Amino acid sequence: MPRAHWIFLLASAWMGLEHAALGPFSAFHIHDTADVSSMALDAGGVYREADLWLPWVAGGVDRLANDLTRTHLTSLLFMALPGWLAYETIFILQFFLFSYFVHRLARDRLGMEELPATFAALAAMVYMEAYPSVLKGLNPDFKGAFALLPMMLWQLEKADDASPRTPWLRVVGLGLLNGACSSLPRALPFCFAAVAVWFAVVRGKTSLRFWSLFLVFCLVSALPQSRTALAMALHGAGSHRADWAAPASSWASSLRQVWANLLLYKMLLGLTLAGWALAGRSDPLLRRLLAAFLLWASLAEAGENLKPHLPGPLGFLKGFRFEKSDFLLPMFAAFAGAQGLGRLPRRSLLFGLGAAVLFALSVQLKAVNIAEWYFWGGYAANYSSPVYRDLASRREDPFRVATFTHGLNPSYANAYGLETVDGYLNIYPKAYQRFWSKVIGPLTSQDAYYDEFFNRSGNKVYLFLRDAEPFVAGGLPFSRFYRLPLLSLANAKYLISRIPLLHDDLKPIRVPAPWPGERKERLKLRLRENFSGKTHLYVYENTSALPRAFLVRKARFFPDREALLQQLAGAAARELRDTVFLEESFSKSVGPGPFEPGKVSFSAYHPDRIELRLETAGPALLVVSNTFNPYWRCEADGVEKEIVPAFGAFWAVRLASPARNVTFRYDPPYRMF
Repeated sequence: MPRAHWIFLLASAWMGLEHAALGPFSAFHIHDTADVSSMALDAGGVYREADLWLPWVAGGVDRLANDLTRTHLTSLLFMALPGWLAYETIFILQFFLFSYFVHRLARDRLGMEELPATFAALAAMVYMEAYPSVLKGLNPDFKGAFALLPMMLWQLEKADDASPRTPWLRVVGLGLLNGACSSLPRALPFCFAAVAVWFAVVRGKTSLRFWSLFLVFCLVSALPQSRTALAMALHGAGSHRADWAAPASSWASSLRQVWANLLLYKMLLGLTLAGWALAGRSDPLLRRLLAAFLLWASLAEAGENLKPHLPGPLGFLKGFRFEKSDFLLPMFAAFAGAQGLGRLPRRSLLFGLGAAVLFALSVQLKAVNIAEWYFWGGYAANYSSPVYRDLASRREDPFRVATFTHGLNPSYANAYGLETVDGYLNIYPKAYQRFWSKVIGPLTSQDAYYDEFFNRSGNKVYLFLRDAEPFVAGGLPFSRFYRLPLLSLANAKYLISRIPLLHDDLKPIRVPAPWPGERKERLKLRLRENFSGKTHLYVYENTSALPRAFLVRKARFFPDREALLQQLAGAAARELRDTVFLEESFSKSVGPGPFEPGKVSFSAYHPDRIELRLETAGPALLVVSNTFNPYWRCEADGVEKEIVPAFGAFWAVRLASPARNVTFRYDPPYRMF
């Protein structure tokens, strides 16, 4: 293996050193369900049971619209290897392939010398992990198509060079690989655009043959994602992302904002590249690289600031995070930077200083990762916690859990088949987001940061809290920040927390040993958890939790959704058990009541199909606290019934005469595709 390749392999291993050093169950550096392949968190195989509906997260969502449980190429490693080893292998392999092909592009296609080409590869690798988390405060989504983009660029060039018989086959295979390694909502569109900018601006490709190859590559890459794209489009308009775009302003104002943002958070990188441009202004390659960098940076900003102007058919794109295209900016910057430094005098010294800066940045990243492990515990320790395993072993009617997210994530519970009221998702219904805004209403009324984050740009349905440390010893007064009656309505029977919670309706069923106050003892605890799973967790039973399905005696109607939610915020669990809140527009479908009481039991419970058995003497009104979705269908004793939004977010079905068997099934338009 050439010396440069050994450098990239060792550098990739260095990037993952702190993970491996923390124990055989290394700290998965992921965020939650929306940021990790389902196979990585599928501890019990439960995710693979889902067809189109995923009941385990946020009251239930469409799995295709969230791009979850789709087989990913990395899933094969999780099938073949222990989870920690599969994660480490993917981590190192991605970094190696990324740096290796950046180097190959620099040497083979851009004609750089060995020193600047090697520097470009190392800089791109380090900054892909660090940027924009260091400069902008975001966590990079480093996986799949982002990591493989340099390889795709290199292979497309090879296809264009090949004989007339082979390029199309090469491009089809490359597209299939790209589609199997990428994510539609998080990476694929940005990678297509980056490929186009690279070849149009940097490489100056103009032939019709090449752009035909590029088009085939894009179409084949998107083929495995076609149902996902359809599901996203159908669910986008009614999702929490539908109004993420800022209010539309004039085109001139939007364009001014684009460049204002560029000057603000890309100033450091922009000034550095401007200096390199002055040093190498006579270099045509450097000019093209800088043009590509500036164009890509502008596109990243333009997408965010101009999306309010998108016309009706493209309205669902207003919820797209165009700023994620920033994650590919380091690649363009690394090429430009290496070429610029190579034109300066005493370049060996400058490249040495640059390497020292990259090393310091990687050390800083490791310090951040180790600090997170020390304060919150490793992700693998959380996923392998016996606390979740014990809860999942309970044989009860369907119930949900809630997680007090002080260093925890709902996906830990999801991995064991536990259904959660909370979660982190690409797309979930706007109705559920508005319901959750009332759950955390006491908190958002006290903290403007969470109000803005949750309502304008957050995918997270969490029990947020910035700083719970002051409550560790005495316990957190739950009602000060959250409304337990609404969690009860959503069937949250158990709450999991790292610190004690205080509420009359929360009965502790698991209390760990006191939290160690000394650093040495805490460090020992973290090391043990790497092997045993996290055990220092409190579990509470919510004694006021309502059943997943129940019959109510009466209905209460409100003129609109906002009036309903305002009244819901102050309702007690006892009132919610007897009375369903509905909008006035559904009064004819439901009728005034009163309705007969009775019993509800589950005959069958599957992700896409639920069967209930009812015992009632007369007309009844059934409520099920599953997330409302227009593609669910209901039949009562073989007769189709209308499902209306109960409490603005769940299901209500009017049964005009005694019904014994009620069946719900999820039937979206793309079921047969």
